[in-house]
Amino acid sequence: MSATRGLATVALLKVNFDAGRDHLGMFEPFVLDAWVALGGDGVSVEDVRAAVLERHQLTLPQNLVRTLLGRVQKQGYARREGGRYFKTDKQPNVADLTAARERVEERQELLAEVLCRAAAERGVAIRSTEDALALIMKFLEQYHVSLALGEADAAEAEPTDPADEPDGSRATVVTAEFLAAAVAGGGELADVVQETLEGYVLQNALLLKDISTAARRFKNLHVVCDSLVLLGALGLRGEATETATKELLALLRATGCVLDVFEPTISEMRRILTVYEERIGTHEGRLSLYPTDLTRYLVTNHYSPSDVRGASSLIEQNLKGLGLNIRETPAHRAEYTLDEQELAAMLAGREGSESDSRVVHDVDCVAGVLTYRRGVTSSSLDEARAVFLTSSGVTAKTVRDWYRAQGGRGVPPIIHYLFLSNIAWLKRPASATRLKLHELVALCSAALRPSRAGWDRFLAHLRRLQKSGVLSSDEVTAIIAADLTDRTLAEEEVGDETDAATLSEVVERVKASYRKQADADVERAEKAARRSDESAQRSNAEALQVRLHVGSRARGVAKTCCWALSIVVGGAFVAGTIVTILDIASGSSPGVLGVLVAAVLAVGGLMSLLWGFHINRYRTWLEDWLTDRLSLWLGGRDDVGSGRPDQTS
Repeated sequence: MSATRGLATVALLKVNFDAGRDHLGMFEPFVLDAWVALGGDGVSVEDVRAAVLERHQLTLPQNLVRTLLGRVQKQGYARREGGRYFKTDKQPNVADLTAARERVEERQELLAEVLCRAAAERGVAIRSTEDALALIMKFLEQYHVSLALGEADAAEAEPTDPADEPDGSRATVVTAEFLAAAVAGGGELADVVQETLEGYVLQNALLLKDISTAARRFKNLHVVCDSLVLLGALGLRGEATETATKELLALLRATGCVLDVFEPTISEMRRILTVYEERIGTHEGRLSLYPTDLTRYLVTNHYSPSDVRGASSLIEQNLKGLGLNIRETPAHRAEYTLDEQELAAMLAGREGSESDSRVVHDVDCVAGVLTYRRGVTSSSLDEARAVFLTSSGVTAKTVRDWYRAQGGRGVPPIIHYLFLSNIAWLKRPASATRLKLHELVALCSAALRPSRAGWDRFLAHLRRLQKSGVLSSDEVTAIIAADLTDRTLAEEEVGDETDAATLSEVVERVKASYRKQADADVERAEKAARRSDESAQRSNAEALQVRLHVGSRARGVAKTCCWALSIVVGGAFVAGTIVTILDIASGSSPGVLGVLVAAVLAVGGLMSLLWGFHINRYRTWLEDWLTDRLSLWLGGRDDVGSGRPDQTS
């Protein structure tokens, strides 16, 4: 039950913290529970510490246990005599902790059951939910937070970078895929993952020498960012890394950090992109690129050499837009920088490569940070003045070892980005509510990458298949660009000793996958086209119905108006004629109305003889004209014309 109990404990830390307990108080319920379990008769600090470990899988430093027992004493539950603690008549209530643990364990049991099912679908057998929780715990421990608790210095603890030490086991691959999918899916599973993960980070507070500093802001700490961190912030290492890195930079600013970039780092980023610009445009060039997240992003998004060149030209502008200060490296001061030649030799890894651009860049940045500090050392990161932020666990450990060997004291000049992220999050968790989840998704992607030896072996196999005509160059390009390739190589634990049959099986799986994807894309496109055609037909029919309806209404209104006008005119003629006849019959001279009627009739007769004038035709023309105008007004159409009466039948 150790995995279940351990995961529940870190989740309970998150629950305690959310309930308003401080960075010290969130551990208090566990100490109180252990104190009650021991009976409270003359127990020592070490007794309570051991009981907390046994009951909750939580290792607490002695000083922290002693401080928390002091709180228990102040609350009246214990009295201290001769360095030991004895119970009093006042009994603490620890039922809340038990009930909270049961609720957390139920939620985590659900998470484990879903992982078991997901693993079974991938052909990986997980024997029990306990084993599933152990896999989750192992992944979080290995890839996200260091659990080097006890009396460790915070500066000594670094998370493992999956790019430096890829696991490659099928169980790890399935776990990474499952965690990423759970986060992406949202809902209760994502909440459980977040609760557990942030509980791990809260447990990391134990690494601080003075836990009371956890909530304090950094004191104008200059964070000098490395090239890969910045490429991630610029979106060139994938969406997950971009989101997590931008959130981290925002959190660092919110906690009192100043974000800097040295000019050599800009040059280093351009050197990296130049390699891609030179290679990404050719088949052989793409084959020569190791599948980092940068490679995967550029290849799968079909970057051309000109695209890479454009991204390179915008580096400075985009970094400034993210709030970073581009600075010259501080003037070199030998009295501050220690033995740089020794550092170069340690970073090089092999003799003769000390002058490699990457090594020179890292040495210059470390020297720049030490120059910023001007020989001042600090035991707290809060007052360290400056630090070099890297995404490479190997580089961070090497520089740290060099710094200690050189007699350096206090916080080393370099820090892994995950560790700094954890410390910053401890200070203001409300400022980055999704940061830990987004970092986990990015780490899951990194965990799915194959080892360098496995990738080289796979590329050699692809070249043989292409040379023999089994694969075309386009197929090889599609295979190396497929996301499934990385996962499959990791699942099969491909290395430099993997046989050709296994590699061919990987190729066939990837080919089947992208063919299936292509077929699915074609089917979706055809369905979309059919839906578009059907929609267009429905739209045309609906538009026709609207036009017919508007035309019918317009015709009715026009006809009513024209007939009303005809009746008025006709009535006027009849009335005029009657008045004229009556005037003549009485012997009187015709009045004005009679003369007007006679004139209209005369003009109408003349027009009828000359041009075929017909009152009914003009009524019909007027009706059509009004219909057109009303249709234009009611339907918003601008294509309606008007005709002359002599053009109508």
